[in-house]
Parts: sequence; C-alpha cells; structure tokens
Amino acid sequence: MGAFMTNWKVQAKIYIAIIAVVSNFAFADASFSASKSIKPASAGRTATTPSNTILSGLSAPKSTVGINGDFYIDTKALTIYGPKASGRWPVGISLRGTQGTTGTAGASGANGTDGRNASSVAAVTGAQGATGATGATGATGATGIRGEAGVAGASGGAGVAGSMGTPGAAGAPGAAGAPGTAGAPGSTGNTGAQGLKGETGTAGVTGSKGETGTVGAAGPSSALDLPIPTWVLSTATAGAWNDSAIIKTLAANTAYRVSIIVHGTSTQADGYFGFELIGCDSACTSKYEITNSYGKVFLPPSLAIRYTFAIEGTIIVGGSGATISVRAIDGMAVTSAKPLTLSGRAIFVEIGTVTQTS
Repeated sequence: MGAFMTNWKVQAKIYIAIIAVVSNFAFADASFSASKSIKPASAGRTATTPSNTILSGLSAPKSTVGINGDFYIDTKALTIYGPKASGRWPVGISLRGTQGTTGTAGASGANGTDGRNASSVAAVTGAQGATGATGATGATGATGIRGEAGVAGASGGAGVAGSMGTPGAAGAPGAAGAPGTAGAPGSTGNTGAQGLKGETGTAGVTGSKGETGTVGAAGPSSALDLPIPTWVLSTATAGAWNDSAIIKTLAANTAYRVSIIVHGTSTQADGYFGFELIGCDSACTSKYEITNSYGKVFLPPSLAIRYTFAIEGTIIVGGSGATISVRAIDGMAVTSAKPLTLSGRAIFVEIGTVTQTS
C-alpha cells in the first residue's frame, strides 16, 4: 500500500507540472479569448507547425533534444527543464515536494495463498519486465603504433693519403772571408768575420693527390618477421602467468634489434595485465621498453575488449645462443572466468655493434 501511495504522489506531481506548462502555453498570447473555439492539437509535433511541446525521458536532456521553447521532464529524477532557449536547456527544477510526515502504520494484510498449492508458476510469479534500451556505441580504438625507421648503413673507410713532394735543392755556399793579417810572433791573430748566408733554395713541386679509397662494405643486417602463435592466459591466481611458444632461437655472438606486437582479446574491461620478454636470463643481455593500451573493438560478429602490448629494444647474445618467448601476467586473476586470447608478430633485425646503457 505504501509503494502505491508513493507512485501515486509522484505521478500526481508530474501531472501538475504538465498542466502548469500547458497552461503557460495556452495563456501566453495576450490576444487569447475564452470565447474563442480552440481545437486541441495532436500530441507531439506535426509536419505543418513548429509548435512547442513537452518531452520526457529517464535522464537529463541533451542539447540535441527538442527545439527552443520546449519543456522536458526527467521522469526518473522528477526534474523539469525549460523552456529551451538559444539551443540550450536551463537548469532543471525538481518536482519533488518536501518530505512529508511519517504516516500511520497500515493494518496487516491477509495471508497470501500457499505457493505449494498453486497450479502453475504464473499464479505466483509477476510478469516479466520490458527489455532495457540499447547501450550507446563504444568509443573508437586507439591508433596503432608507428613502425621504427631502418638502420643506417656503415660509413666507408678513409682514402689512401697522397705521397710527399720532393725536397727543394740546397742553396749555394756563401763566399769565404779574407785571411787575417799575420800577427807578431807568439800572438794569435783575430778571428775572421763570418761569411754571408746563402739564399734560400726554391720550393719543391707539390706531389699529386692520392686516389680516393673504395667504400667499405656495409655491416651485417638481416631481418626476420615471425608470427607469434595464439596462446591463452587463464588463471585464478593473482600474479600468475602463461608463456607463448618459443618465437626464435637467436644465434650466438650476435646483436639484434627487437620489435614485438601482441594483441589480446577478452570480454574483461577492467583487468590489470603485465607483459615481459623471457629467455635472456644468462645467455644474453636485453634492454627494452614496453607500452600497452586497450579499448573496445568490433570483431565480427561480436564486440570485445582488445589489449595491445608493444616491446621495442635490443638483445646482445652471448656464446651459447638464446631462445626467446613472451610472458603475459594476470595481476587480478580475472582471466579464470574471462580468458585473454593472445597472438601477434615479432621482428628480429641482426645488426653490427650495439652499446647498451642504463
């Protein structure tokens, strides 16, 4: 009985609001006369007039709903909006009254019929509710990751240096000084003056330029584009994982540039997943970065959530080679009920020398 009274009060308030709005429309024109005969208009809009109307829905109105002058009632929140002006709805006004005083307790109802004696389920079960409205279309997925630029070729070696030019000829000796006068016996004569310095010889001819050396051979470079077979992450333990099959066994004493893209699909929209490269425990040294994203996608014939993981980096393999695979980790144990199906591609580019820094 209490629920009935509550619904009756809510409906009464809605009817009062509608009557108030209709009255506002009917008496807004100063030329209106009670003596005129008015033919009631059809409900809703017509193709011949842009008359205003009262709209309703289960939420606040969007700017695309209605035209200027319309009113709108949110039947769920019991709020009325309007009139719409300049393409916008004003702030809504609540139709709820103040909280009434608590009513007296009603008399106890009579005992219901014993369901065990009912002839059918329909005798005790209410009618099925109407189907809910279709949800809004999901947002467009994120743009894919741009591919990496190719590795530049090695520089060519320096050319052979040209030969040295021939030295110039030596200058002619200067003239000898005149002998000094003989001194008296027993005394040493004075030293004669130094002769003049000879002229500088002419410069030698410059040698011809050496030929340019040949370009050195390019360093080793080869690329492998490999599929990653499909595998499934499904666990009821938070932090547990599943590994892919071995993608590639890398050659010993070789350096590689690595690009790996893995997509996982599920119906789980709020999982926490990890991703890592495995196989380089002691056989090689790896440096890489991981990026991830997720969004709604349409995979005919159904909708799904797609998680994307990308690895970019380098691997330097030691003397024994290395087997490489990838690991997907479930941080919340949500894949027990909604498994994550993964697959992707891996590109390994053999390069010359790599210097890895922290």
